[in-house]
Amino acid sequence: NVEYLKNGFITDYSQHSDTEDFAEMLSTYIINPQEYWDAQLKAAGTDGAKAINAKLDIVRGYMKDSWNVDIDVLRATILRRQNDVLKGKIDLTDISID
Repeated sequence: NVEYLKNGFITDYSQHSDTEDFAEMLSTYIINPQEYWDAQLKAAGTDGAKAINAKLDIVRGYMKDSWNVDIDVLRATILRRQNDVLKGKIDLTDISID
């Protein structure tokens, strides 16, 4: 059931409050590849996708203006690092700092 998407929420949980909506929007965006995001928007339909994209613009602006964080750069970095972990390029058992 993707009714939450059609109602303009990126996850079911994001419907709980405005702060959860903001947090879910940011976290869902930065940890998932563009193909996933596009599939969610497609499932949301025209009105749902419009609402989700408007919220994403708010999140993007807030993060840039308040924290000087470009969430697209952050997303690219997170996805690259995820892939590095999956490919075994990062040893998660070594927590030393060099």
